[in-house]
Amino acid sequence: MQQSKNLAITFLLGAVLVGGALGFTADRVMLRDRISRPQAGRLSLADRLQLDAAQRARLDSILDDRHKRYSIVMSPVRPALDSIKLRTRDEIRLLLTPTQRAEFEKVLAEMSDTNKTRDDN
Repeated sequence: MQQSKNLAITFLLGAVLVGGALGFTADRVMLRDRISRPQAGRLSLADRLQLDAAQRARLDSILDDRHKRYSIVMSPVRPALDSIKLRTRDEIRLLLTPTQRAEFEKVLAEMSDTNKTRDDN
């Protein structure tokens, strides 16, 4: 009985770690460079490089194209990553007390707001 319980805990921990690692890796792939952010990073890079208007427009085109190519590459993988993320969150919820679960939901909401803000920029 104890051995199966330890195996279950080990599996759960492994799933959380793998899910976290995959989610982190996917996020880094999509946001490897700050310049991939449509506004803040682009403006910062353009200002730092002292680009003229034509260069800024070309930079925007290059980065938009890169974003489209990233999206194409990630589109078949994204559902699997989302599934892992949701399953991991459900598993985490199961180990938390009601108070901890409420706080966890706040953390998730904050993360969602941050991601929406990041995606809007």
